Amino acid sequence: MLQDRGVQQTKTTDNSTRASGISTQAELRRKTGSQIAGRCDVIVTKNLKDFPLDVLAPYGIETRHPDDFLSNHLNLYPGPFCEAV
Repeated sequence: MLQDRGVQQTKTTDNSTRASGISTQAELRRKTGSQIAGRCDVIVTKNLKDFPLDVLAPYGIETRHPDDFLSNHLNLYPGPFCEAV
């Protein structure tokens, strides 16, 4: 899958790219490290509490609830959005 290839490209074992202030769950730290290494702008998740803004902000990453993310794209690009969905 395309997503799997993207994850493989951003996997990191370099602890300097991991955000230590994020939830202590190893899976969340691993995913966040990949997003930092991949220079992600937004983490789209319903689990906003485990991704505190004060930890992500230095990396230029913000979090968005899926509903907000989709609503924003609908408002910005209604034609292409409706065609895709």
